[in-house]
Amino acid sequence: MKTLVLIRHSKSSYFTDEHNDIDRPLNERGYKDAEMMCDVLKKEKLKIGKIISSPAVRAISTALIFAHGLKVNYENVAINKLLYQCGKEKILEVIKAQEDELNQMMIVGHNPDFEELLRYLVKEKIEKYPTTGIALVTFNVTKWNDINHQKGKLIKLLLPEQFRDDPANQNKK
Repeated sequence: MKTLVLIRHSKSSYFTDEHNDIDRPLNERGYKDAEMMCDVLKKEKLKIGKIISSPAVRAISTALIFAHGLKVNYENVAINKLLYQCGKEKILEVIKAQEDELNQMMIVGHNPDFEELLRYLVKEKIEKYPTTGIALVTFNVTKWNDINHQKGKLIKLLLPEQFRDDPANQNKK
């Protein structure tokens, strides 16, 4: 059984004259949402063996917040340029290339590619996939290379809006 955690990077600052798209940082809400959603993900008691992030600053920042909160060793955090504006096919290549000893991994990246990938991997209908959205997908396979079209089962789609009004998260606002 393989578990894939897909995270759309947290909310970022908009374009400015001083930032290229790849250099856009998280904004204040982005940091708060990433910390809040990391706390939500902790409750799933996953054992994430690897985190792979897009090279965009906002994705790397999101990945590092999750790595810290989930106690994933930074040696197990990687950056892969194929996760940045390369399409769902390239993201799938990255996933399929992982070592089969790894059972649970996290990928941090961008829309529209992540939403397209999620819709490709699972049969369940996906209405929206906002920033800091977390999709937990399992595959009844032993090799990452065996995951394919609609072979995944969407276990949970965790969205920040579901948790912002939770009293347990009031101190994160």
